[in-house]
Amino acid sequence: MNEPAKLLEVIRLGHPVLRTTAEPVPDEWFGSGRLDALGRDLVCTMMEEQGVGLAAPQVAEQLRLFSYWLPAHDDEAEIEPTVMVNP
Repeated sequence: MNEPAKLLEVIRLGHPVLRTTAEPVPDEWFGSGRLDALGRDLVCTMMEEQGVGLAAPQVAEQLRLFSYWLPAHDDEAEIEPTVMVNP
């Protein structure tokens, strides 16, 4: 069963973790609930912070993973919140 998304602490400029290189998402995370849960948490946190993008390192997860969304604007339709793995 899926657990509800949770808000994550967003770390700010100057935090040392933001100066390290993110790691690939481990292969064993694919198909597991772990990647889904982190993705839900990223989206939940991004929306709460009123952002349009959030990378996993910004919540102290050193993984090549990010979320984004674009609100509807003028004649452009909304792009729903999406989670991407950056290879």
